[in-house]
Amino acid sequence: MGLDDRRRARWPGFSPAGAVGLVAFVVYVLFVAPGMYWFDSQELGSAAVRLGVPHPTGFPLFILVGNVLAWFLPLGELAFRVHLGSALAAAMCVAAVARLVGELGGGDTPAALGGLGAAIVLGASMTFFRQATVTEVYAITAATLAVGLGATLRVGAGERGLGLAFFAGLAAVGVHASFRLLLGVPLVALYLWRFARGARWTALAPALVILGAAGTALTLPLRSASGHTDELDWGHTRKASALVDHLDAGRIRRAFGGKMLSGEGAVLVDHARLVAARADADLGTLALVAAAGGVLALARRRERRGALALLLVVAAGDVAYAVLLNPMGIDDRQTGIPLAIAVCVLAGCGIGAAARACGRRGAPFAAGALAVVCAVEPILEG
Repeated sequence: MGLDDRRRARWPGFSPAGAVGLVAFVVYVLFVAPGMYWFDSQELGSAAVRLGVPHPTGFPLFILVGNVLAWFLPLGELAFRVHLGSALAAAMCVAAVARLVGELGGGDTPAALGGLGAAIVLGASMTFFRQATVTEVYAITAATLAVGLGATLRVGAGERGLGLAFFAGLAAVGVHASFRLLLGVPLVALYLWRFARGARWTALAPALVILGAAGTALTLPLRSASGHTDELDWGHTRKASALVDHLDAGRIRRAFGGKMLSGEGAVLVDHARLVAARADADLGTLALVAAAGGVLALARRRERRGALALLLVVAAGDVAYAVLLNPMGIDDRQTGIPLAIAVCVLAGCGIGAAARACGRRGAPFAAGALAVVCAVEPILEG
């Protein structure tokens, strides 16, 4: 009996991950901004409505999704419709986290309840909740990252990864650059490892990555060259050199060069402390303790050590990104969501592992209690 079969046997006709995702979507919709929002939100929203070219890196997949919602969803203002894209993406991320915890825990009841607890902690955390209710690129980036993490672990366990390769190409240039910064090296390492172990289908992966990336990125120069986006064309990407510069965030790197990859050690330490304090405030101390337990639980199982390494790479990479590349975004809550995803997955694994110590009969009750206890703090804080 496969993992999916075991999960259906224990949860007949019910998907905990799907249910928590649906509830999260309903809650986010209730809190979505009814009209235009501030900061980058409405620049991105306007670009989505008009199929324009927003500030680097362009986020073409986000723009395409927002355009579909704006013109095919007859609900409220145009701005509200694009906001709903963030709510939908955030709910998908919440569901993906619950599913991932369940898979890592073996698909039993404590793992499912640990996944629900992890999903609620993530979904209720302030930074994540804010990005789920306004137009921004971070919710869709979180969704692609969570889905990508789950797919990466399944490919590592033996599944074919051609779909993941195409998906990675789409997300690498279609959403925020943190996707490729955090998952790029692990994916390359994974495909090389599978190729070395005889998986010859991996030879097609680079072509699918290029196909996905090019198909998404080419929407920018096509729209720029159309002449209908001059007021919403930050990069004038009709030229190849301008397109590369836009996708590579050249304009941002030149504008903030003095703050990126620079600063004295004391300043970097202060930024790291702020990131840690924000994670503690958003997720709660108990969730961080549960995550430490999840690290120990995964480290004890040889078949889960690859998953642990991947989650730690994502967490450490997001901290490094916030401290070194984008310290400007810490105060604006533009960083920290990938870190929160990794921590919540580990916390869910920790909840399931701790609950199993109570024995077969007591484990479900212990897992449910621990999930509720961990979820209370971020809910009240938010």
